Amino acid sequence: MQKIIFITISLLIIGYVIYMGVSAVIRGKKYKEENQKEENKDENK
Repeated sequence: MQKIIFITISLLIIGYVIYMGVSAVIRGKKYKEENQKEENKDENK
């Protein structure tokens, strides 16, 4: 019984960490694209 609880909690924590990592990468790409667009606008002026 303890093994089942431990494995379940471990999987939930690992899933949460992976979710946070993926969301951070997605946010990073989004802001990087926005910054490139702003830099291109500044260069064109």
